[in-house]
Formats: sequence, C-alpha cells, structure tokens
Amino acid sequence: MWLVWSYDEGVTMITVDKDKAIKEYEELKQSYKDSLDGEFNGDEHVILAKVEKRFYCDDTGEPVIDYDDNGNEFETGDTYWDWREDEYK
Repeated sequence: MWLVWSYDEGVTMITVDKDKAIKEYEELKQSYKDSLDGEFNGDEHVILAKVEKRFYCDDTGEPVIDYDDNGNEFETGDTYWDWREDEYK
C-alpha cells in the first residue's frame, strides 16, 4: 500500500499500485517546481510513503434493522460499519 501526500492537497492517493503512486508523486513534485517559481516558504512537501498498516471503518454489509410503530422489523436501507485493520508486507 502506498500513500502520496502534498502540502496543498493533503492525501492525494492511497493505492496498492507502486508505479501509480510514483507517477503521482513525480507529477506533484514537478507541479511544485513549475508553480513556485523560486519563491517558497519552506512548508512545501510532497511525500511518497509505503504504508505498513491501515486502520479504518469499513461497511460490514449487514443491514440495519429498525422497528415500525407496530413492532414490525424493517431494513432501513443503511448498513452497519465496524473497525478494520489491514497489514501490508
């Protein structure tokens, strides 16, 4: 898993495709070089990082059940979410 981050845009890409991430990184890097015209304040960064672990909320696919005024079950159209962690080698 790869992450590309820039000072102006924050996270621009999260992908398992290393070549795609490198391309995004190089394009952002060139964009900074082209747009700053030698004037910058030192906060400008573009980061390409290999992600080892990712913790996030994930849709379980399990439908949310509610009850109407008569006590009958019905699906709300929503699904439950739960925490998930992935580890990348």
